[in-house]
Amino acid sequence: MEETPDGTPVGVDDPYDHAGRCDHLTDDGRCRYALERAGDDPGFAAQRRAADYACVAADPDAEWADCPHYRSTT
Repeated sequence: MEETPDGTPVGVDDPYDHAGRCDHLTDDGRCRYALERAGDDPGFAAQRRAADYACVAADPDAEWADCPHYRSTT
């Protein structure tokens, strides 16, 4: 069985192939995690702030897996 980067077992070869929109992605393409939870990961929040809070995974050349805080519960 494959595992996520955190070691959680999943029943598919690549869970990101089945992942949906990130729960932290705002309607205007910004990262809600960096906006609302900066204290949880100050380095990540500083990087997003320097990029006007742009979502890492919203970049067409990026993958959802490129974001350490990607979460999709839908």
